[in-house]
Amino acid sequence: MATDESLEFTIQEINSISEHLAKIIQLGDANSATLGFFPRGAFIRLADEGRILAYILPEVGCVGYLLYGINCDRVKLNHLCVDEMWRGKGIAKILIKYLKDKTDHLYGILASCRRDYKLDDMWSSLGFIAIHERPGRSKDGSTLTEWWLDYGHPDLFTMFARQKAESSISVAIDANIFYDLADDERADEYSKESKALIADWLEAELELCLTDEIKNEINRNKDSRKRKELWGMVNRFTLLPCTLEAFEQACNSLRKFFPKNMSDSDASDWRQLARTIGSDIKVAFFVTRDTRLLEEIEETIYQEFGLLIIHPIDLIIRLDELRRETEYQPIRLAGTKIERRRVKSGEQDTIVNQFLSYALGEKITEFRRIFRQFLSKPEQFECFTVGHRGEKPIALVVYDREEEGELQVPVLRFQKNKLTPTILRHCIFQCLSTAAKEKRQFTRITEAYLESNTIIALQEDRFLDRKCRGGDSEAP
Repeated sequence: MATDESLEFTIQEINSISEHLAKIIQLGDANSATLGFFPRGAFIRLADEGRILAYILPEVGCVGYLLYGINCDRVKLNHLCVDEMWRGKGIAKILIKYLKDKTDHLYGILASCRRDYKLDDMWSSLGFIAIHERPGRSKDGSTLTEWWLDYGHPDLFTMFARQKAESSISVAIDANIFYDLADDERADEYSKESKALIADWLEAELELCLTDEIKNEINRNKDSRKRKELWGMVNRFTLLPCTLEAFEQACNSLRKFFPKNMSDSDASDWRQLARTIGSDIKVAFFVTRDTRLLEEIEETIYQEFGLLIIHPIDLIIRLDELRRETEYQPIRLAGTKIERRRVKSGEQDTIVNQFLSYALGEKITEFRRIFRQFLSKPEQFECFTVGHRGEKPIALVVYDREEEGELQVPVLRFQKNKLTPTILRHCIFQCLSTAAKEKRQFTRITEAYLESNTIIALQEDRFLDRKCRGGDSEAP
């Protein structure tokens, strides 16, 4: 996105008697392999119509030009060409900006480019979005990608998007979350975390939004059938509008958070964040599973832009906190300073590390996966800790209410502490009383890593060890 601001230049509208027209024709001929054959007479005709803009350097002359037409309410970009010796200095960007300012009464600029020219990064850096593709006219069966630069004028679509965004909690999702949601057959651990965002209870509360950059991300897919399918799925989501000026301003502000030499993935993240921050529909959350974004720049992005980069599980917990605020408040056990409260957003990694059953051979990756699954479905699972006020929790308990006639307890874990025996007994009592209150006939402990002290306490409370049922303990 950088430009060489040290260059002194002028942008000139070329006519048919301009001294620079010959150099423009020469540049067009020299680059005809990518621009296509364009006859001299066509250059002269468009010059007469005022449809050629040239980038002029003093004592050098024309080093770049663009050639365009106007079709109804949009600009059709025919040529965008920079002399090979002067590329990489932001000249194309300046020409496009001048064209936009000159034609700002229209809706935007449309350009077509052969896919096999591999110029996607250039178009993306200029603010264009890949919106469609069609067969080219060449004999070798080329594919043309159509690129669109929207001027950001309000229309029915943006008005509808704003209404939807303002009627619920709107969040932007990144490309990987979108891919998870778009693939019905994918059922791995990460996909399940993303799919939790479309749970029934969230439908009325949450509006999932995308930026236009998702279309460029899809365009990187080498499978034409898949590209078409994914472009169609984008329409299921609200798109956040962002003007070119706001996009470029946000890109410049965000550049310091990304490596000097960016990978395709880094560049995509950069532009997705820029379009989210630059959109005139403001969202509070950017949902991603990207570890670098979550761990390295989340705090500074929030401080500078007010946008919270958040994992899908943490977002779900936050929304559940808002919905059931009282249930997340600490509840004191009678006559003590011991508190019971639901697990809050941002606590999952600390809790996983603290309650990992390392002595019994449990793998941290497996416990993290299972615990995230519990947190992603607050309608089914209730995850809470018990401990001394202001200190690390002593107990971690999870209720599973999927089965109508029983309360399952897939997690029942305790830290060693002088209060552990008391809290252990209390937690078992609460399991039984909760089941009774909810008219469930059985309480089933399905924790796979029970400590010996917990097993003894369960047996003393008349839990039966059902070896034939996979080692579960249950009480009537």
